[in-house]
Amino acid sequence: MGLAYDIGRMLGTGIETETEMSAAITNEELPASALIRLVEMLAGTDRPREMTPVAQRIVSRATWQRALKNPRAGLSAAVADRTERVAALYAHAERVWEDAEEAREFVLSEQATLGGAPLDLAAESTVGARQVSDLLVRIDHGVAV
Repeated sequence: MGLAYDIGRMLGTGIETETEMSAAITNEELPASALIRLVEMLAGTDRPREMTPVAQRIVSRATWQRALKNPRAGLSAAVADRTERVAALYAHAERVWEDAEEAREFVLSEQATLGGAPLDLAAESTVGARQVSDLLVRIDHGVAV
């Protein structure tokens, strides 16, 4: 089972491969429910009011409100790409720590070696996501950070 399949499953979609995920992002077919599900996992709750601070680190308030209002709507390519990047980061952190709560804490907390929180870096850019992934690989292999 590959990473893309795990991400598709984690986001509650039928997406099983990276190719399918890429097409869903490009064609703006990744549903807003995928963003909602990701934020639920990161926030550790299914209560929208409590999820909003985490959601707004990924998307604008207006985008979050639209997602909540219509979970079946397709996300824009930019928002879908950001959702997938953050989901991949969270999935990687869960594999490293083998614990959802520890992974969540890592993703949401400031990391001195990165100069910011992994969630914020991954949401900002592909380069930021790669920096976080590199750190997770080093942690997983016991390399000093």
